[in-house]
Amino acid sequence: KTINGGKKFLYIPCGDGRNLLTLSKRLSYVIGADSSENALEIAERKIEQYKLENIVLLKNKNDTSANSLFVFVYE
Repeated sequence: KTINGGKKFLYIPCGDGRNLLTLSKRLSYVIGADSSENALEIAERKIEQYKLENIVLLKNKNDTSANSLFVFVYE
């Protein structure tokens, strides 16, 4: 299914934010979470570089084994 227009998207783990940038162009609100501080810092730099205001980053406080899971929630 193609994701387009409106709505919200939760992406875990978001990694360095590469996919968040693409999603932010198609959706009104994107939330990315990851347990890696380094990955979140890279994602934050990308968000600032492209001046994206519809992306929120969250620190996933679970252990790093959570990054082996992929969770996508589209509303």
